[in-house]
Formats: sequence, C-alpha cells, structure tokens
Amino acid sequence: MSLVILCYNNCMTDTSIEYGSIAPNRWEEYRDLWLEALKETPEAFAADYETQSKISDTTWKERLQSVVKEEDAMMVFAKQNNKLIAMIGAYFDDNPKFQHIATIWGAYVKPEFRKQGIATRMANILFDKIGDRKEIRKIKTYSITNGHLAVNVYQHFGFDIIGISKQELRIGEVYFDVYIMEKTLR
Repeated sequence: MSLVILCYNNCMTDTSIEYGSIAPNRWEEYRDLWLEALKETPEAFAADYETQSKISDTTWKERLQSVVKEEDAMMVFAKQNNKLIAMIGAYFDDNPKFQHIATIWGAYVKPEFRKQGIATRMANILFDKIGDRKEIRKIKTYSITNGHLAVNVYQHFGFDIIGISKQELRIGEVYFDVYIMEKTLR
C-alpha cells in the first residue's frame, strides 16, 4: 500500500546489495518476506497477515511466476548475500478501461536495512520498468495519512495527493484514513 521507510538524501549505502528479480523457485523466501512485512507494518498494506498466511504453496508459486513474466505485475527485490531483504511491487489491471494505470501495492525493507536508500533504489528501478511500458500513462498508490515518511517519499518521486479516503483501512478496531496519490507519466 505504501513505501515503508526510504532514504533519499545523504544515505549510507552498501554496495553488496543487489537489485532485481528473483527466480520462481525462490517462492518460499518471497512468501516469508511478504508475511514478515504484513506482521511488521500491517498499516502499510491492504492485505492482512491472517488471510495471506493461509494461501497455498501452489498459489505462492503462481504469484511469483506471474511476477517473473511481468505481464500483470512486477516486482523489484533487494538481496544481500543472496538473501531477500526488501521488495517493492506494482500490478496492472486487466480491465481495458484501466490498463493504462500501474498501481504500487507496497514496499517493504527489513528493519535492520532501513535508512540506507534501499527502497529508493528499488523504487527507481520499478518506476523505470513501469515507464518502459508505453501503454502506462500513470502510476497510483495509497498511503495512510499519518505515514508522513511514505507520503514525503512518494512526493519526492513526483506523486501528488489527489484525495483522501476516510476510514479506508481497518486493523482490529483502529481505522486509518488513506491518501490517494498518483503520478502522471505521459
């Protein structure tokens, strides 16, 4: 749903971090990172841990295979020593009326790797890949209104707040308002 923690000014960087896709046979690592993200920052995603933790292994394999094909979704992962430490993803609607829009569904960086510019580099790679798809005219995302860092980062990338959905997200008995944000590419 939103970028969790990004650093875009004077970041300390580690050149041992690699960015890109992962092979479909690494679906268990992807699943584990995704479930960790949902536990660590549930307010940053529309998905919830309980539902996602019940998904079958076959579905996890299919999800990652779909991402590798980059037809209806794409992801960028960060790895250190070949272990997944971060991810960001976007999906594309198959409805002809919305095929010109990419939606960022979220980003996650393991806590011990935050504030190193990892999410910013992943976002740059993802936005470049999205921009290469000539049919995509805009990118949209959502961020809770009290997620100031994520909002600031999206604005750094040229996203504008175009609206607020009141009580859009509920975690337990707590409701969150959500900014609707978008960036026009063409």
